[in-house]
Amino acid sequence: MLNIVNFVPKVQALDKSAATLAEIRRQLGPVRVLSVIGLTEKHQIERIDSLVELVARVSDKVVFVGHSTLQDSAFYFLQETVANVERIDEIALVEAIESFCRPAGQNVYLMPVGSGNGEFNDQLVRKAKSAEIPILGYFKSLHDEGMGLSTLPESTSEGGGLYHGVRQIFRQLRHDVSSASVIKKDRGLTPVQCNWLMVFNASHAQTVIAKAGKARCVETGYQLLFPAWRDLVAQSPYCRTYPRGTRLEVVLFTRGETPGRPPEENVVPHANLVRLLDDIVSALDDSGRDWHLRIKPHPIQDVGFLRRLIEDRANVEIVYEAPALLAVTADLAISTYSSTVVDTIAFGVPTIEYFFETPFFRAKHPTGSPFPALGAMEARTNAEFLRCLQNVLTNSLKSTPKFPDLAKQPNFKFLTN
Repeated sequence: MLNIVNFVPKVQALDKSAATLAEIRRQLGPVRVLSVIGLTEKHQIERIDSLVELVARVSDKVVFVGHSTLQDSAFYFLQETVANVERIDEIALVEAIESFCRPAGQNVYLMPVGSGNGEFNDQLVRKAKSAEIPILGYFKSLHDEGMGLSTLPESTSEGGGLYHGVRQIFRQLRHDVSSASVIKKDRGLTPVQCNWLMVFNASHAQTVIAKAGKARCVETGYQLLFPAWRDLVAQSPYCRTYPRGTRLEVVLFTRGETPGRPPEENVVPHANLVRLLDDIVSALDDSGRDWHLRIKPHPIQDVGFLRRLIEDRANVEIVYEAPALLAVTADLAISTYSSTVVDTIAFGVPTIEYFFETPFFRAKHPTGSPFPALGAMEARTNAEFLRCLQNVLTNSLKSTPKFPDLAKQPNFKFLTN
């Protein structure tokens, strides 16, 4: 039997790992899963109940390692609904993994690639290497900075050189403005540490292959388009019980400033967020429709600032449900640049991507946003946004997904070889 240790160091990895595990179980049958939740970032969001519930439904046991307000609330939520959930320390984590991974079985680690995974990442990688347990790595976002769909391949000489040159300038600027004498190196899983590396499509493989070393790149499409993920979402109590009436249900996926970063080092600075939100609310007010707006913030944006912007609006609320759950219960989706639009597009929800491209955004994503090419309506000015909204409301549009290579049927049988 296949035994999978699923390490979740970031909020964005919760749904990606749940989708991957659900699809593996659909294809391979009985699989044992130990999910280790050890969130490392200083998240600004208040709860992840629906996300951890999805992970728990595809796990045999869930353990929380480390402490934070967000993890504490998630642990207590699962404790009331899931029998096999436990909070453990670093020493107990090693023991839990050793007892879970069976010498006679096939053992695999499932981990997200990228920086900021924390000290437990290094511990688990060392454990995997010493026990010769293979690592299946994946990307937590379609637009992961440096290795996502909006990154130029290493082989692109002119564009790649420009991109890396601009990136070096920003690195130097960050170094110059930093008041810290020593910057602690960010920890994370690198592609070369993986045995298998899940890539979205052939072009994504070309982007990461130079950094993959001996890791085998496996084209699996995007996790949130797996058939088993759609089934998992459809069975969610949130989707089955959400009240639907005649009002226009709108979901807004926002980005904003991360506390501690200068405004110019954010994809959506607060000044831009104020303008974007004002444009969106004003347009909905002028639409003549009864509407309700649910805002899902980015996990590390300043939610306090966002909350102050909407405090006088009775029909606007901040929510933390998984993007797919929001998509199933929405009539319209708006994004200020987020890969979550793939969820809404996949479920046929008309989706508008509205934000202002800044020099920082272009430095991080030199090819621009990949999401209009996938089916999102592109708006970079208020006039463009109003035209998109009017088109949706007048013509009752549905999104047309344009990502056949991202929705391919993955084959996880390689895990049993």
